[in-house]
Amino acid sequence: MSRYNFLVVVLFLPGWFQMPVAVAQSLTDCSSCMTVLIKEGQIKEASLDELQLLSNEIFARKGHRFGKEKIAGYFKDKSWYQPAKSNAAVRFSNIEQQNIEFLKKRIKVLEQNRAALMAALKKFKMLVLTTQKAGVYGYTPGWKEDLDYLSKTLNKLDFEAVNWYKHKGIYEVTVDDGLALQEYKLYIEKEKISIKMARTGGSPLIKDFSLIDEKSVSEFSYQWIFEFTNGSFRFLKLVDI
Repeated sequence: MSRYNFLVVVLFLPGWFQMPVAVAQSLTDCSSCMTVLIKEGQIKEASLDELQLLSNEIFARKGHRFGKEKIAGYFKDKSWYQPAKSNAAVRFSNIEQQNIEFLKKRIKVLEQNRAALMAALKKFKMLVLTTQKAGVYGYTPGWKEDLDYLSKTLNKLDFEAVNWYKHKGIYEVTVDDGLALQEYKLYIEKEKISIKMARTGGSPLIKDFSLIDEKSVSEFSYQWIFEFTNGSFRFLKLVDI
């Protein structure tokens, strides 16, 4: 009986086969931070709030007592939280210390980015209101009233009172001028910034006044879109409805 040897040739064409790529899972809690070093990929998309919470959790898992009532109340409800008699008695392992420093550095970067973004916004506001000229950070008015509307909106926005949660920031105020309701809003999400002015209808004060011109209370909105990337602030577009 003859024997045959077969040579099997397997061809791998581009796109047919791809080695799996390891993707770091996002860190949602610090239950493992006592024994495992945090990797950069695990916190790459984490917000400032999330990073601060992770850092506080490392302290909480060692029994640290928090002075801020909000933070203390959050960890008080955790089944694993056992407050120490004194914070002086709290000790961290080498891995925990490295994780604390790693989170601290990342928190500092995000704080600096947020501060730079807000500084650019404040400078833009100052330049528009004081110079009343086009060309500021690439902003060019679409028509004559554009700059007037933007100036009015910036005057109503308090950049010191922005409320933040995760990657989002917001400040909003509604003004009733006795004729119509005007909404002024700053909205930030990651690198995108929106400054909005909108008339949302007539004032309740004159709802039964029949001689009001409909045009003076008709709804409309203007939205100026900006971007802040790599430390650079620039105007993108105006959206009007």
